[in-house]
Amino acid sequence: MLLSVDTAVLRDRYGDETALRMIAAAGFDAYDYSMFRADGEKFMLGDDYRERAIRLRAVADELGLVCRQAHAPFNFEYDDVIDISAEKYLHQVRSLEIASILGAENIVVHTVKRNLPDDFDLEGFSYTFYRSFIPYCERFNMHISVENLVGKKPITNEKFPVFSNPQQHLAFVESLDSEWFNICIDLGHSALLGYAPQDVIASMNKTVFRTMHVHDNDFLADSHVLPYDGKMDWEAILRALARVDFQGDFSFELEGHLKPLSDEEMPRGLEKAARLGREMIQKINAYKEEYKSSNC
Repeated sequence: MLLSVDTAVLRDRYGDETALRMIAAAGFDAYDYSMFRADGEKFMLGDDYRERAIRLRAVADELGLVCRQAHAPFNFEYDDVIDISAEKYLHQVRSLEIASILGAENIVVHTVKRNLPDDFDLEGFSYTFYRSFIPYCERFNMHISVENLVGKKPITNEKFPVFSNPQQHLAFVESLDSEWFNICIDLGHSALLGYAPQDVIASMNKTVFRTMHVHDNDFLADSHVLPYDGKMDWEAILRALARVDFQGDFSFELEGHLKPLSDEEMPRGLEKAARLGREMIQKINAYKEEYKSSNC
């Protein structure tokens, strides 16, 4: 199990190459390349995206860092066009190609979750949306991870679940009927919508559960802080990961932990996260051995 962290906060502040150098210096094995906010040169989705991705891959290789998962932009809306001629969809497709160049095995692609009409068929839209990527998955040898999300209603901002029920999440991914799709569990999103993350994990298996986003919260806000800085039961979560024999990366999403840090504090903040991640991986591995022994 590799220790990984997403690039979003670091990339926004320092640029891609410096972000990777900081991640490597802090002691991480891997990075989750985030392509949020696809609106500028920083975010690698312009016309020279291939050259940018190739350069970044060279930097990562030099540093001994690997990219095993990535995250597509999530600015797609319910009334956007699912066609390569439309810019937002084109950016989704380019993100698959970029992830492939970087060496990722999976990319998280969000379905729509904002400003949805009351009668909107989210599951039907999502089915069409995800299956539209199959030719591009085949071309770039890229698997798409379907994430459990927290939607918000217009005007009231009331939260609602998007594939947060684990049985619905699993059934939907199975309905896509393709080897190119699997599941990403965002532990914080589970907690926000009333599902204990350890129970969500326990309902999965290593065949379908390939990626995760690790962070903590207080069950009220999607705060993306370090584990143990919120209210989630990490002992139960680590044991659940061991029981299902999770094979993906231990991948942090830590906007709430990293964004408030000054430039002087950032290296120490990253190192703190890396040390904690190593300790948590060690516990998962120890629990795996414990469960193997008890089954002998």
